[in-house]
Amino acid sequence: MPNTKNAFIRYQIIDRLLADRNHAYSLDDITRLVSDEISQKYPDSCGDGVTRRTIEKDIRYLEYENRVLADIERFSVESYDTDRQRTYTKRCLRYADPSFSIFSKGITDEELNLLGSTLTILGQFDGLPGLKVLQDLQAKLSEKPQLGSPVVSLSTNPRNYTKVFSELYMAIVRKQVVRLSYHLFEGNADGELSRHGRSAVVHPYLLKEYSDRWFLLCRAQHDAAMLTFALDRIDQVEPLQSHAYVEYDGDLNEWYEDIIGVTNRKDAPVLTITCWVSNREMEYVDTKPMHGSYRKVRGDAEKVLREQYPHLEGGMFFTLECKNNYELVRELTTYGADLLVLSPEDVVEQVRIRVNRMQEAYRKI
Repeated sequence: MPNTKNAFIRYQIIDRLLADRNHAYSLDDITRLVSDEISQKYPDSCGDGVTRRTIEKDIRYLEYENRVLADIERFSVESYDTDRQRTYTKRCLRYADPSFSIFSKGITDEELNLLGSTLTILGQFDGLPGLKVLQDLQAKLSEKPQLGSPVVSLSTNPRNYTKVFSELYMAIVRKQVVRLSYHLFEGNADGELSRHGRSAVVHPYLLKEYSDRWFLLCRAQHDAAMLTFALDRIDQVEPLQSHAYVEYDGDLNEWYEDIIGVTNRKDAPVLTITCWVSNREMEYVDTKPMHGSYRKVRGDAEKVLREQYPHLEGGMFFTLECKNNYELVRELTTYGADLLVLSPEDVVEQVRIRVNRMQEAYRKI
């Protein structure tokens, strides 16, 4: 056995990579990933990094010298070189048996019961699309605590896209690049999606629910644009095992901080939006804020608005700090005449146009 202090750490990482059936790793890929992970977790012990020769010796040890000998197979895949923009054949390695591990150990009764309880609780969320992998796992458990009737229920879109949800969920967990085939709604106005045609290779990052619909936040491979797809537009998800996955550089939660809904124009400014809501709806608006920036207008600022809009009796004034998008305008118009947008003018105009279109449509009935 090689006498290095990082040997055991390397074996753990190599073991995980060789068991991965969702990516195709060459010897160079394994060398790079092992070196990167050790340098991140143990920066003081990495030195100049891990060499290809070291990984070759480690794999030989796992195959022929370890107490639990590993059956490692070699295979070839077609891969794509993004820098050179060409396809080439890559020689890869993996365990012949995907369930094999040199560190495998049995699950305890306590862990089994805890896992069964967790899966049973997840199963109570009727509105959450069921992941087949969890359903299969629950079916395999011999001991599962049986809970009573569900105590939590979420609303769900009757058009269930469980298969697409499951495939994208696993792609995110596995950090796997995918090719999406999708369709656009008639009259689609989303320039980003239209520009990418009907198929896109993307790096998936997050599944987000909004207004009883699920959306995928991802990055396009060819131009690094951040895209949002409604799952009901996605027709097929094709994993691309040989493509290198690029992590999102930042906090995904920040992507939604300045918007209502899911439509985020990166270069759009954050606006201060001032509104008035009637007595009838103000408690509902106050207890269910449209956005995290929601604030009541009080004191001298409220007095100024009362003087500026004397015809608005009672109710309350409030502000939002967010970007202007489709979801914002739609949300502001759901209260009808009980909520009026006072500024800025471009948001007022968009609300006015939407209301006028509705009035015109009703006149024709």
